[in-house]
Amino acid sequence: MQSSIHDQKNYRSLNEVREWVKRNINGVRETYDRRGFLLLQWDPRRPNDANKPCELSLEHEARLMPDNLDDFLSLQERLYASEGKTAGEVLLPKQSPFSNFMVKRYQRQPGAQSIDRYYDHSDRKDSSIIPQMITVRERVASRKFMTWGSADAVMHPLNLELPFVALGDTGMTVRLEFNWIDEIEKCTNEAVSSDCSDKVKSLNPFYIASTHTNISFKSISPVIEHTTFREKFGLFSAGDSAEVDERFVINLDHVTAQCLETGRIGGYIDVDISGVTPINEKILDENVCFTKQITDAYKLIPNMATKVFRDAQVTGRFDELP
Repeated sequence: MQSSIHDQKNYRSLNEVREWVKRNINGVRETYDRRGFLLLQWDPRRPNDANKPCELSLEHEARLMPDNLDDFLSLQERLYASEGKTAGEVLLPKQSPFSNFMVKRYQRQPGAQSIDRYYDHSDRKDSSIIPQMITVRERVASRKFMTWGSADAVMHPLNLELPFVALGDTGMTVRLEFNWIDEIEKCTNEAVSSDCSDKVKSLNPFYIASTHTNISFKSISPVIEHTTFREKFGLFSAGDSAEVDERFVINLDHVTAQCLETGRIGGYIDVDISGVTPINEKILDENVCFTKQITDAYKLIPNMATKVFRDAQVTGRFDELP
Protein backbone atom coordinates (compact mmCIF):
# COMPACT_ATOMS: atom_id res chain seq x y z
CA MET A 1 0.00 0.00 0.00
CA GLN A 2 1.02 3.58 -0.49
CA SER A 3 2.36 5.38 2.54
CA SER A 4 -0.67 7.68 2.64
CA ILE A 5 -2.72 4.77 3.96
CA HIS A 6 -0.61 4.66 7.09
CA ASP A 7 -1.64 7.79 8.94
CA GLN A 8 0.91 7.75 11.76
CA LYS A 9 -0.99 10.28 13.88
CA ASN A 10 -4.18 8.22 13.87
CA TYR A 11 -2.32 4.98 14.47
CA ARG A 12 -0.59 6.67 17.38
CA SER A 13 -3.92 7.52 19.01
CA LEU A 14 -4.91 3.84 18.92
CA ASN A 15 -1.54 2.70 20.16
CA GLU A 16 -1.67 5.14 23.08
CA VAL A 17 -4.75 3.37 24.45
CA ARG A 18 -3.10 -0.04 24.11
CA GLU A 19 0.07 1.17 25.79
CA TRP A 20 -1.96 2.74 28.62
CA VAL A 21 -3.66 -0.62 29.25
CA LYS A 22 -0.32 -2.44 29.29
CA ARG A 23 1.14 0.09 31.74
CA ASN A 24 -1.78 0.39 34.13
CA ILE A 25 -3.38 -3.06 34.39
CA ASN A 26 -1.56 -5.77 36.30
CA GLY A 27 -1.43 -9.17 34.66
CA VAL A 28 -2.45 -8.01 31.18
CA ARG A 29 -1.87 -10.68 28.52
CA GLU A 30 -1.23 -10.27 24.78
CA THR A 31 -2.67 -12.84 22.37
CA TYR A 32 -4.69 -13.28 19.15
CA ASP A 33 -8.31 -14.22 18.64
CA ARG A 34 -9.56 -16.78 16.12
CA ARG A 35 -9.89 -14.05 13.46
CA GLY A 36 -6.25 -13.05 13.81
CA PHE A 37 -7.00 -9.80 15.66
CA LEU A 38 -4.48 -8.70 18.29
CA LEU A 39 -5.88 -8.84 21.84
CA LEU A 40 -5.03 -7.55 25.28
CA GLN A 41 -6.79 -9.54 28.03
CA TRP A 42 -7.08 -9.06 31.78
CA ASP A 43 -9.10 -10.48 34.64
CA PRO A 44 -12.50 -8.81 35.05
CA ARG A 45 -13.47 -6.75 38.06
CA ARG A 46 -16.48 -9.05 38.63
CA PRO A 47 -16.17 -12.71 37.53
CA ASN A 48 -18.85 -14.01 35.16
CA ASP A 49 -20.46 -17.41 34.59
CA ALA A 50 -18.93 -17.65 31.10
CA ASN A 51 -15.42 -17.25 32.58
CA LYS A 52 -14.62 -14.51 30.05
CA PRO A 53 -11.81 -11.98 30.52
CA CYS A 54 -11.93 -8.31 29.62
CA GLU A 55 -10.52 -7.78 26.14
CA LEU A 56 -9.18 -4.91 24.09
CA SER A 57 -9.15 -5.93 20.43
CA LEU A 58 -7.28 -4.25 17.57
CA GLU A 59 -9.40 -4.97 14.50
CA HIS A 60 -8.81 -4.42 10.79
CA GLU A 61 -11.97 -4.66 8.71
CA ALA A 62 -13.41 -3.26 5.49
CA ARG A 63 -16.74 -1.58 6.17
CA LEU A 64 -18.80 -1.41 2.99
CA MET A 65 -22.35 -0.91 1.79
CA PRO A 66 -24.09 -1.47 -1.54
CA ASP A 67 -24.50 1.49 -3.87
CA ASN A 68 -27.83 0.02 -5.01
CA LEU A 69 -29.95 -3.04 -4.26
CA ASP A 70 -29.43 -4.71 -7.65
CA ASP A 71 -25.65 -4.87 -7.19
CA PHE A 72 -26.05 -6.25 -3.68
CA LEU A 73 -28.45 -8.93 -4.93
CA SER A 74 -25.87 -9.84 -7.58
CA LEU A 75 -23.19 -10.24 -4.88
CA GLN A 76 -25.52 -12.27 -2.70
CA GLU A 77 -26.57 -14.55 -5.58
CA ARG A 78 -23.01 -15.12 -6.75
CA LEU A 79 -21.77 -15.92 -3.26
CA TYR A 80 -24.41 -18.62 -2.90
CA ALA A 81 -23.68 -19.89 -6.42
CA SER A 82 -19.95 -20.01 -5.55
CA GLU A 83 -20.34 -22.40 -2.63
CA GLY A 84 -17.89 -25.27 -3.08
CA LYS A 85 -16.32 -23.63 -6.14
CA THR A 86 -13.31 -21.43 -6.73
CA ALA A 87 -13.83 -17.67 -6.67
CA GLY A 88 -12.80 -17.41 -10.34
CA GLU A 89 -15.69 -19.62 -11.46
CA VAL A 90 -18.49 -17.27 -10.36
CA LEU A 91 -17.55 -14.62 -7.78
CA LEU A 92 -14.52 -12.90 -9.31
CA PRO A 93 -12.90 -12.57 -12.75
CA LYS A 94 -10.70 -15.51 -13.78
CA GLN A 95 -7.64 -13.22 -13.87
CA SER A 96 -8.09 -12.24 -10.21
CA PRO A 97 -5.16 -13.15 -7.92
CA PHE A 98 -7.78 -14.76 -5.68
CA SER A 99 -9.46 -16.78 -8.43
CA ASN A 100 -8.22 -20.12 -7.02
CA PHE A 101 -9.59 -19.50 -3.53
CA MET A 102 -12.41 -21.85 -2.53
CA VAL A 103 -15.70 -20.30 -1.38
CA LYS A 104 -17.57 -21.85 1.52
CA ARG A 105 -20.76 -20.78 3.26
CA TYR A 106 -21.18 -20.90 7.02
CA GLN A 107 -24.34 -22.98 7.36
CA ARG A 108 -26.22 -22.16 10.53
CA GLN A 109 -29.74 -22.58 11.80
CA PRO A 110 -32.12 -19.86 10.57
CA GLY A 111 -32.83 -16.94 12.84
CA ALA A 112 -31.32 -13.70 14.03
CA GLN A 113 -27.64 -13.86 14.93
CA SER A 114 -27.95 -11.30 17.71
CA ILE A 115 -30.13 -8.66 19.34
CA ASP A 116 -28.28 -5.68 20.79
CA ARG A 117 -29.14 -2.51 22.67
CA TYR A 118 -27.07 0.58 21.97
CA TYR A 119 -26.63 3.31 24.56
CA ASP A 120 -26.28 7.07 24.46
CA HIS A 121 -27.02 10.21 26.46
CA SER A 122 -30.58 11.49 26.12
CA ASP A 123 -29.37 14.97 25.04
CA ARG A 124 -28.93 14.42 21.31
CA LYS A 125 -27.25 17.71 20.44
CA ASP A 126 -24.73 18.48 23.14
CA SER A 127 -23.61 15.19 24.69
CA SER A 128 -24.59 12.47 22.25
CA ILE A 129 -21.79 9.96 21.74
CA ILE A 130 -23.17 8.19 18.66
CA PRO A 131 -22.23 10.98 16.17
CA GLN A 132 -18.68 10.81 17.52
CA MET A 133 -18.47 7.22 16.20
CA ILE A 134 -18.26 5.82 19.72
CA THR A 135 -20.33 2.70 20.35
CA VAL A 136 -21.70 1.34 23.61
CA ARG A 137 -23.49 -1.98 23.10
CA GLU A 138 -25.22 -4.46 25.37
CA ARG A 139 -25.92 -7.89 23.86
CA VAL A 140 -29.29 -9.16 25.02
CA ALA A 141 -29.66 -12.26 22.80
CA SER A 142 -27.27 -14.26 20.63
CA ARG A 143 -26.38 -17.69 19.27
CA LYS A 144 -24.15 -20.35 20.83
CA PHE A 145 -21.48 -20.06 18.12
CA MET A 146 -20.77 -16.40 18.94
CA THR A 147 -17.66 -15.52 20.93
CA TRP A 148 -19.55 -13.01 23.07
CA GLY A 149 -22.89 -14.70 23.62
CA SER A 150 -25.31 -14.10 26.45
CA ALA A 151 -23.94 -14.73 29.96
CA ASP A 152 -26.86 -14.75 32.41
CA ALA A 153 -29.98 -12.81 33.33
CA VAL A 154 -28.02 -10.05 35.06
CA MET A 155 -24.57 -9.81 33.47
CA HIS A 156 -24.52 -9.29 29.70
CA PRO A 157 -21.76 -9.05 27.07
CA LEU A 158 -20.78 -5.40 26.71
CA ASN A 159 -18.90 -3.69 23.89
CA LEU A 160 -17.29 -0.26 23.78
CA GLU A 161 -15.88 0.77 20.41
CA LEU A 162 -13.61 3.79 20.08
CA PRO A 163 -13.62 5.95 16.92
CA PHE A 164 -12.14 3.99 14.02
CA VAL A 165 -9.45 5.13 11.60
CA ALA A 166 -9.97 4.88 7.84
CA LEU A 167 -7.01 3.35 6.00
CA GLY A 168 -7.14 4.99 2.59
CA ASP A 169 -10.31 5.14 0.51
CA THR A 170 -11.11 1.43 0.06
CA GLY A 171 -13.33 1.08 3.12
CA MET A 172 -10.61 -0.60 5.18
CA THR A 173 -10.62 0.55 8.80
CA VAL A 174 -8.72 -0.11 11.99
CA ARG A 175 -10.36 0.23 15.38
CA LEU A 176 -10.09 -0.60 19.05
CA GLU A 177 -12.98 -2.19 20.89
CA PHE A 178 -13.44 -3.46 24.41
CA ASN A 179 -15.44 -6.63 25.07
CA TRP A 180 -16.34 -7.88 28.53
CA ILE A 181 -19.26 -9.22 30.60
CA ASP A 182 -20.79 -7.17 33.40
CA GLU A 183 -23.75 -5.04 34.49
CA ILE A 184 -23.64 -1.85 32.50
CA GLU A 185 -25.01 0.44 35.24
CA LYS A 186 -22.44 -0.80 37.75
CA CYS A 187 -19.66 -0.20 35.22
CA THR A 188 -20.68 3.33 34.26
CA ASN A 189 -21.14 4.36 37.90
CA GLU A 190 -17.84 2.81 38.93
CA ALA A 191 -15.97 4.69 36.18
CA VAL A 192 -16.72 8.03 37.89
CA SER A 193 -16.96 6.87 41.51
CA SER A 194 -14.87 8.70 44.09
CA ASP A 195 -15.06 5.60 46.29
CA CYS A 196 -12.98 3.51 43.87
CA SER A 197 -9.24 3.79 43.54
CA ASP A 198 -7.61 4.47 40.19
CA LYS A 199 -6.22 0.92 40.33
CA VAL A 200 -9.74 -0.50 40.50
CA LYS A 201 -11.11 1.88 37.89
CA SER A 202 -8.26 1.05 35.50
CA LEU A 203 -9.92 -2.36 34.96
CA ASN A 204 -13.07 -0.64 33.71
CA PRO A 205 -13.33 0.01 29.94
CA PHE A 206 -15.57 3.04 30.50
CA TYR A 207 -12.92 4.61 32.69
CA ILE A 208 -10.17 3.81 30.16
CA ALA A 209 -12.21 5.29 27.30
CA SER A 210 -13.06 8.43 29.27
CA THR A 211 -9.39 9.15 29.95
CA HIS A 212 -8.68 9.14 26.20
CA THR A 213 -11.83 10.79 24.84
CA ASN A 214 -12.86 13.22 27.60
CA ILE A 215 -16.37 11.74 27.44
CA SER A 216 -18.36 10.71 30.49
CA PHE A 217 -20.50 7.59 30.11
CA LYS A 218 -22.45 8.23 33.30
CA SER A 219 -26.26 8.12 32.97
CA ILE A 220 -26.31 6.67 29.46
CA SER A 221 -29.45 4.73 28.59
CA PRO A 222 -30.59 2.39 25.80
CA VAL A 223 -31.74 4.33 22.73
CA ILE A 224 -31.58 1.80 19.86
CA GLU A 225 -32.48 -1.89 19.58
CA HIS A 226 -30.68 -3.64 16.74
CA THR A 227 -31.33 -7.10 15.27
CA THR A 228 -28.82 -8.70 12.89
CA PHE A 229 -29.41 -11.48 10.38
CA ARG A 230 -26.04 -12.53 8.96
CA GLU A 231 -24.99 -14.45 5.86
CA LYS A 232 -21.35 -15.46 6.27
CA PHE A 233 -18.88 -16.76 3.67
CA GLY A 234 -15.23 -17.78 3.90
CA LEU A 235 -12.56 -17.91 1.21
CA PHE A 236 -9.87 -20.55 1.57
CA SER A 237 -6.50 -21.07 -0.07
CA ALA A 238 -4.30 -24.17 -0.16
CA GLY A 239 -1.38 -23.84 2.24
CA ASP A 240 2.19 -24.97 1.71
CA SER A 241 1.43 -28.31 3.33
CA ALA A 242 -1.59 -28.88 1.07
CA GLU A 243 -3.86 -27.98 3.99
CA VAL A 244 -6.65 -25.52 3.32
CA ASP A 245 -6.43 -22.20 5.18
CA GLU A 246 -9.19 -19.66 5.57
CA ARG A 247 -7.98 -16.26 4.38
CA PHE A 248 -11.00 -13.95 4.18
CA VAL A 249 -14.50 -13.66 5.58
CA ILE A 250 -17.38 -11.82 3.92
CA ASN A 251 -20.37 -10.93 6.12
CA LEU A 252 -23.66 -9.78 4.64
CA ASP A 253 -25.49 -8.16 7.56
CA HIS A 254 -29.22 -7.48 7.24
CA VAL A 255 -30.11 -5.10 10.07
CA THR A 256 -33.46 -4.05 11.52
CA ALA A 257 -33.22 -1.19 14.01
CA GLN A 258 -35.76 0.52 16.25
CA CYS A 259 -35.39 3.84 18.01
CA LEU A 260 -36.53 3.18 21.57
CA GLU A 261 -37.41 6.84 22.10
CA THR A 262 -39.77 7.23 19.12
CA GLY A 263 -40.58 3.65 18.15
CA ARG A 264 -39.54 4.27 14.55
CA ILE A 265 -38.09 1.30 12.66
CA GLY A 266 -35.61 1.19 9.78
CA GLY A 267 -33.31 -1.24 8.06
CA TYR A 268 -30.17 -1.47 5.94
CA ILE A 269 -27.54 -3.87 4.62
CA ASP A 270 -23.83 -3.86 5.46
CA VAL A 271 -21.05 -5.81 3.78
CA ASP A 272 -18.01 -6.37 6.00
CA ILE A 273 -14.78 -8.01 4.84
CA SER A 274 -11.89 -9.06 7.04
CA GLY A 275 -8.86 -11.29 6.90
CA VAL A 276 -8.34 -14.08 9.41
CA THR A 277 -4.54 -13.96 9.57
CA PRO A 278 -2.54 -11.93 12.13
CA ILE A 279 -1.98 -8.55 10.55
CA ASN A 280 1.28 -7.26 9.13
CA GLU A 281 2.15 -5.02 6.18
CA LYS A 282 1.92 -7.83 3.64
CA ILE A 283 -1.37 -9.21 5.00
CA LEU A 284 -2.90 -5.74 5.16
CA ASP A 285 -1.95 -5.14 1.52
CA GLU A 286 -3.59 -8.44 0.60
CA ASN A 287 -6.75 -7.59 2.54
CA VAL A 288 -7.00 -4.22 0.79
CA CYS A 289 -6.42 -5.85 -2.61
CA PHE A 290 -9.14 -8.45 -2.02
CA THR A 291 -11.55 -5.77 -0.78
CA LYS A 292 -10.95 -3.70 -3.92
CA GLN A 293 -11.64 -6.74 -6.10
CA ILE A 294 -15.04 -7.20 -4.45
CA THR A 295 -15.93 -3.50 -4.38
CA ASP A 296 -15.06 -3.04 -8.06
CA ALA A 297 -16.98 -6.15 -9.12
CA TYR A 298 -20.16 -5.30 -7.18
CA LYS A 299 -20.04 -1.49 -6.89
CA LEU A 300 -19.78 -1.45 -3.11
CA ILE A 301 -18.84 1.85 -1.48
CA PRO A 302 -16.98 2.60 1.76
CA ASN A 303 -19.18 2.85 4.85
CA MET A 304 -17.54 5.41 7.11
CA ALA A 305 -20.01 5.00 9.97
CA THR A 306 -20.56 2.67 12.88
CA LYS A 307 -23.56 0.35 12.87
CA VAL A 308 -25.32 2.35 15.57
CA PHE A 309 -24.81 5.59 13.62
CA ARG A 310 -26.55 3.94 10.65
CA ASP A 311 -29.25 2.76 13.05
CA ALA A 312 -29.79 6.35 14.15
CA GLN A 313 -29.92 7.51 10.53
CA VAL A 314 -32.51 5.00 9.32
CA THR A 315 -34.72 5.46 12.38
CA GLY A 316 -34.58 9.25 12.23
CA ARG A 317 -33.17 9.61 15.73
CA PHE A 318 -31.32 12.82 14.86
CA ASP A 319 -34.15 14.36 12.87
CA GLU A 320 -35.55 17.62 14.20
CA LEU A 321 -38.24 16.88 16.73
CA PRO A 322 -41.63 18.69 16.45
